[in-house]
Amino acid sequence: EGALTRYCQGDEMLKNFKAEPHLEKENKELTQMHSACLNNKANAALQMDKWQTALKAAEDALRIKQDDQKALFRKAQALEGLGRTDEALQAL
Repeated sequence: EGALTRYCQGDEMLKNFKAEPHLEKENKELTQMHSACLNNKANAALQMDKWQTALKAAEDALRIKQDDQKALFRKAQALEGLGRTDEALQAL
C-alpha cells in the first residue's frame, strides 16, 4: 500500500510539472518518468486488487504513449479484474 501511495504522489507531482518549453530534453525525460510512474502505479494497484485505480493509471500511461506494452498489459489485467473480459482481450 505504501508503494501505491508513493506512486500516486509521484503521478500528481509529474502531471503538474513541466520544464521551460525550450528545455526539450528535460521535458522528454519528465514525460518518460511520468509514464514509468503511471505503469508502476498501475502495477501496485493490481497487486492490491484495486482494479479501477489500475485501469485509470494504465489509461493515463497510454495517453502519454499509445503503444506502451506494459500499460496495455496492465490495462488488460485491470479490465479482467473488473470482469470485463472482452475488453481485456481487445486491449491485448
